[in-house]
Parts: sequence; C-alpha cells; structure tokens
Amino acid sequence: MAFDIFDAISQAQELRSSIYFAPGHYIVKLTDALVKKNRHHVDIAVIEGVVVDSTNNDITRGREVSWVCKLVGNDVGMRDLKTQFCNIVRCPADQVTGAMLKKAFSPDQETGVSPLAGTMCYVYAFPKETKAGGMWTKVEFRGVQDDDVLPDFDKIRESNHRTALLNSASLTASTYDENGQLIG
Repeated sequence: MAFDIFDAISQAQELRSSIYFAPGHYIVKLTDALVKKNRHHVDIAVIEGVVVDSTNNDITRGREVSWVCKLVGNDVGMRDLKTQFCNIVRCPADQVTGAMLKKAFSPDQETGVSPLAGTMCYVYAFPKETKAGGMWTKVEFRGVQDDDVLPDFDKIRESNHRTALLNSASLTASTYDENGQLIG
C-alpha cells in the first residue's frame, strides 16, 4: 500500500498553543492544570485557561493563556505553585497536602483533565523587576466565588486608554484635564 500523506496527517497529534499572560487583569476559566516534563526533561507546572474578560487589548475573550513554572531544583518555583494553588482553591497553605496537589495537577480518569478545569479565576499580571535588573511578568491567580467583588474591567480599560493617549508622542498631558477629558 502506498503512503498517503493525508492519512498520515489525519493521524497526527494536534498541536496546542497558547500565549503567556501579559500585564493586565483577567477573568479566566481554567481548562487544565498539570505537572509534566518540558522538552529539556525538566519538571514544570502549567495552568491553562480561556480568557472570559480582559483589560489587555492583545489578549481578549476566547484566547487561550498559560502560566508555566519551573519546579526541579527550584524552591521558588515550588513555593509559587503552592501559592497559586492555595489562591485558586482558597485553601490555607498549612492545610495543603501532597495528595491534594497530586490530584489537582493530574488528569481525572474520566475527563482526562485536571479537576481544576472549569474553575473561574481572577488573574492579575504585572511587570516586576528581577534582582539582576531584567523584567518579567508576575502572575497571581485567585479563584472566584459568587460573593467576590471583582475589579471594574470597563473602568480599567478606560483608564488604560487615557494613559495610552497621554503617553503618545503626539499628545501631551496638558492637553487633558485630571478626568482625562480633552481641553479646548
């Protein structure tokens, strides 16, 4: 039987890709959370989700986003993952067990994804300077509960728009009043 390229393509594993969080405020529905080895055979944790709302104009509703944390030989990474887990499930850090983490970051037998899938989270991502002087995006998750008061995304977007206008090369701050309204 001759090789059929289309049969080979139909059997290929689908490539999945998403982007990392950039500075902004987000409402995200988690789609998976797992611990795995990366292409360099290093243990990493990955939390994936779909954006429900965002103040970042480049990462909008429906976009898949990921947070990745290196774990092996990295106490900071392990602390960061534990903190994210505690924030997502709203559990005090001193009550977290290895069994809880294993269950949360392993695929469910029936669904094939983490039991955290479906959890709604508020995510705040912001630029932070490293000790060496570089910049990275710090990401903080928080599981959303019915009685939570969330930031007003429309006000944040409007504030971001005003700031962008004020920072543009063609306009100066003196062109706008303290409420962001054009003067003259």
